[in-house]
Amino acid sequence: IGCALLNSESGQLLSAGSWAYLASHCGLWAQEKLINDRTTDKFPNITQSETAIAVYDIGFRLLGDESTNDGIADQVVIAWNDAGVRSGGIGYATSKTAGLLFTDQGNILDLPGADNCCDPGVAVDSFGIYYLGLVAFRPDLTTTIGVARMLPVSFPTFGVPVEIPGIIEGDRPHIVANPFNGGRAWVCFTEFGVRDGDAQIMLSFTKDAGVSWFQPFIVGGTGREQVCRMAVGPKKDEFGRADVYITWENFLLTGARTFSIRRCAFPCEGPADLGPVVQVPFASSGTGQVADCPDSDLANDPDTRNVMNGFIRTFENPTVAVDRSGGTFNGRVYLVWSHAIIAPGVIEEGDIYFMAFNEDLSQKILPKQINVEDLNEGATGQFMPFITATGKGVVAVAWYDRRNDPVNDLDIDVYMARSYDGGTTFEADERITDTSFGIPPLNPNFNPGIANCYMGDYNEATADKKHVYLAWGGNTFLASDDSTPDPDVFGCKQKVSMEMEASERLKAMALLPMGILFVGAWVAPRRRRWAWIMLLLFAAAFMSAGCGIVPDILC
Repeated sequence: IGCALLNSESGQLLSAGSWAYLASHCGLWAQEKLINDRTTDKFPNITQSETAIAVYDIGFRLLGDESTNDGIADQVVIAWNDAGVRSGGIGYATSKTAGLLFTDQGNILDLPGADNCCDPGVAVDSFGIYYLGLVAFRPDLTTTIGVARMLPVSFPTFGVPVEIPGIIEGDRPHIVANPFNGGRAWVCFTEFGVRDGDAQIMLSFTKDAGVSWFQPFIVGGTGREQVCRMAVGPKKDEFGRADVYITWENFLLTGARTFSIRRCAFPCEGPADLGPVVQVPFASSGTGQVADCPDSDLANDPDTRNVMNGFIRTFENPTVAVDRSGGTFNGRVYLVWSHAIIAPGVIEEGDIYFMAFNEDLSQKILPKQINVEDLNEGATGQFMPFITATGKGVVAVAWYDRRNDPVNDLDIDVYMARSYDGGTTFEADERITDTSFGIPPLNPNFNPGIANCYMGDYNEATADKKHVYLAWGGNTFLASDDSTPDPDVFGCKQKVSMEMEASERLKAMALLPMGILFVGAWVAPRRRRWAWIMLLLFAAAFMSAGCGIVPDILC
C-alpha cells in the first residue's frame, strides 16, 4: 500500500521525511540511479563526468531553526561536465522528492564573454540559495572562473554566471556555502601564470549571495599547488559564524606529492583570517603508473600523467569533510586520499587513506588505510575517494574500486565505508553499485572533444542528518554503437544506519491509516469517493505539515 502511495498523485503531498521512509520500505534506498538524460547525447560526444552534489532541507528555510525541522533533504542538485552538446559544458539535474526522482535540466548558461568548459562545483547556503562554480574559456583560450546562482524562487533554474575578478588562468574550482549564515560562499581554485611555471591555490568569496565576488587572495605557499577542496566547520555562535577548511596537493620539484590543509577563520575574507599551513604527514610518488597521454596527435607533444590501468589519469585527490553535528566529534576534520605503493616487483594500483584532525588542525588520527584488503582485491586499484560527514556525526568515504575484476584490474565499482566513532574505526566496505562497469577507449579518447586519458578527476558526496548522498561518473550502459561504455552520471542515497529509530517506527504507524484511506478512495463508489479523497488529502497534508511542527512524531 505504501509503495503504491509513493507513486500516486497523493504521494506528491507527502513530506520529504515520509518520502524517505517509504523509499526505504520499498527497497529504493540503495538503488543507483541514472541522473542525466542519455537521449540528448549524440555519439561520440557522450561524456558526462566530474560530479558535484548539494542537498537542502526546505524546513530550515521555512522555520529557521535546526531543532524543529526533520533534517532530511527535500531538494537535491547534481552537476557534471557535459559533452553531450559540445566539447565543453556544464549539465545539472534537480530533485524535489528527496533524491527519489530527478529531472535533467540541461546546461548552465554560458559565462558572458566566454564559453563554459568544465569542473563544476555546487553548494547551498542556509537561505536555500545554490551556487555553481565552473571553468570557462575566454576568446583568447585562457580560462577563468564563474559562479551561477539559483534562488529559491527560481528553483530549478540557475541564472547567468558571474565572473570572479582578477583571474589570469583559473582551474579546478571548488565551492562551499555557509549552511548557518546565508549569503556567504567561498570558491577556491588553482591559479596558473602568477609566476612562470607556478600554480597557486586562491580563494574568493561573496557576502551578497553571489551577486558579486571579491578579488581572490593566496591560500597556499609553495607555488606548485593544485586540486583544492574545502569544507565548512561547525557553527560557533547564534550568528552562524563558521570557519572554512581548505586542502590541496603540492607537486614538488623532486617528483613527490604532499598534502596541505589550512583553516580560514570566520569571516574568511582575506590573508589575515588564515591560520598556519599544516602539512599532512604523508608523501606520495603518484597514484597508479606513468604513461604518455598526448594532448594532440603530434609525436612531439607529450603529456606525462599518472594513470590507473586502462589509462585513467588520476591524482591523489585529497578531500576534506568536517563534523558539524554538535555531538561527540563536533569540529573534527577528516581527510581522505588515494595512494599507490610502487616498488621493485610490486605495483599496488591504489588504496584509500584517511586521517583526522582536531578543530585547530592538531593531529587526532594518523594516516591509515581504510579499504579492506581481501583475497579478491590483491593489487587492484582503489582510487578517486570522496568523503562526507552527516548531521549525526557519521563519516562516509566512497571510492572507485576494482576488487571484483582481480584478473584484469579494469572493471569498476563504487564502494563505501562508514565510521560511527569519529574515524577511529570503519565498518566493512560496502558495495554501492549494482553492476561493475567497464572503461571506454581513453588513450586516444573515443570522444574527440575530451582529453586523452580522461575519465573525470573527481566524484562527490554530501549528507543530511540521516542519509549520505553519492554522485559519481559511471559507464554502466553501452553507447549507441553497442560497444563503447557510455560515461554517464549516477547517484544514490544511503541510510547512515540500518537501525530504525523510534521516530521512524512512529512514522510507520502513521502511514498505516494513510494506506487504508488510499485503498478506500480507490474502491469506494463514485458518489462517496470524494469524501475518501478529502480525508486522504487532509491526512497527507497533516503528515507534510507535521514535519517540524510535531517534532519526532511524524518525521
